[in-house]
Amino acid sequence: VSDNYFTVLGVEAARGRVFHEQPQAEPVLVISYGLWRRRFGGDPAIVGKTVELNSRPFDVIGVAPREFRGIELWTNMDLWIPISAFNPRAEFERRDQTFTVVGRLRPGVRLGQARAEVSSIAGSLAAAYPKTNKGRDARVLSALQYQLSQGGTEALILASIVVMLLLIACANVANLLLARGEARHRELAVRLALGCSRPRLVRQLLTESFLLAFLGAAAALVLAAWLIRLLPAILPAGHQQFRLDHRVLAFAVISTALTGLLFGLAPALRASRPGLVPALRSEAPRGRLRVFGLRDGLVVAQMALSLVLLASATLLVRSFLHCLRLDLGFARKNILIVRLDPELPEAQARVFYQQLLERVRALPSVRQAGLVRRAPLWPSEGGLTTAVTIPGYQSPGSETSFAFKFTTAGDNYFRTIGIPLLRGREFDDRDNAASLPVVIINETMARRFWPNEDPTGRIIILGKNEPRQIVGVVKDTKINRILEAPEPYLYLPFGQDFSYTMSLLVEASGDPLALASPIKSEIAALAKMPVPETATLKSLVRSSTSGQERVA
Repeated sequence: VSDNYFTVLGVEAARGRVFHEQPQAEPVLVISYGLWRRRFGGDPAIVGKTVELNSRPFDVIGVAPREFRGIELWTNMDLWIPISAFNPRAEFERRDQTFTVVGRLRPGVRLGQARAEVSSIAGSLAAAYPKTNKGRDARVLSALQYQLSQGGTEALILASIVVMLLLIACANVANLLLARGEARHRELAVRLALGCSRPRLVRQLLTESFLLAFLGAAAALVLAAWLIRLLPAILPAGHQQFRLDHRVLAFAVISTALTGLLFGLAPALRASRPGLVPALRSEAPRGRLRVFGLRDGLVVAQMALSLVLLASATLLVRSFLHCLRLDLGFARKNILIVRLDPELPEAQARVFYQQLLERVRALPSVRQAGLVRRAPLWPSEGGLTTAVTIPGYQSPGSETSFAFKFTTAGDNYFRTIGIPLLRGREFDDRDNAASLPVVIINETMARRFWPNEDPTGRIIILGKNEPRQIVGVVKDTKINRILEAPEPYLYLPFGQDFSYTMSLLVEASGDPLALASPIKSEIAALAKMPVPETATLKSLVRSSTSGQERVA
């Protein structure tokens, strides 16, 4: 985060201090309250201690407040590092889309003014840097709008389900209260005959309704607290936390009071208005048809809401099952993904990757292995983009270049992950720094720029002036999300587009997680580096469908 991150958000440390607004000369970090309790046992002397992160020492200067979890809706952050104290080798290019800008409006400034100013800045950047910023705008959202946008459709669906279930339950209870009022009409008539006022009788019946509502709410909260403990075993692994905090309790109390009043008032008013003579004679009360009309209406409303809920649930489950069967563009193999970032000079890092591939491929349960800069569906900010010019292509608009996403892939990557080759060839040992620069494109790009033609052998220009020859066309794959639409995508050979950070993909003959320990041992034998992050291809796919799974 930027050095003024906590200052902008107005967050003070629970212990120690947060970052100063000036650049931090020394490597420091602030840890979350949860990490402090979970990892360090709530050590009161944590401030000032040194921890190792990515094989580098960092000083803990503060602990964030208990309630602060960052600004991301679905993720709880464990620690924050200022940019100035981050890995000094890290390079931030204009094409990187890594950061989210957070701002605080000046007093008296409206959101519309901020939107106009930021849009003007984006336009100036697009004019000054057309290769990376052309066609890019910036949106300004309020904190509430940002949270709602992060919640997305699934939050709206979940809220709708909650409301419909609540209405169905309330209609059911209201019907029961009406029936109970029918059974008690003689008792209530006696009370009225003995001098009990109708407002007092309504208050008594409403008290009974509120008591029933709050007993139901208390039982629901107990059940919710128990079910929350089961969620980690049901939902995909992640950083989500589910808890009954003050906001949930406030919503429960308010909704209980409102439903108790709204759905208890009509039965109370009806039950407190029996015909005295018929009731005392044990005859049917006047207005019986109208009472049963109300009860019938509640039954119809229940049935309608239940059918809507049932149909919605069926569609959600079908959507989730469709996601599970969706063609991803790559095979659903037993693949282990190991994220690597060796702190070595480029020449030594190249040797490290080559030796690591040889060692990993020699392991008994490994079928094949390959390298890629970013694995499909790997959590990120969307991937890198590069400006691309297509010589000879006449755009319907005025575009002369396009911004396309890309990744770097080593030889054998496409076979390892199971991406079909449609035309041409894959990368191999020929594609090195001394050979002709090449690129592999996906079928969407081939279909868009060379319809009914073979694009292999054609030349495209990357960046300012980097011509590359197309040597292959591969099938479209999912890049960031499982439901995204296909878009043009480029693959550059690792031998010609070196990257320190790469992902090792290993296809296992059995459980891929069983390879994690042997591979980490091979990595430790070759170079000193941070403990690599690992995941399976199956877990990435499941995480990508977590939104559909939550609502289904």
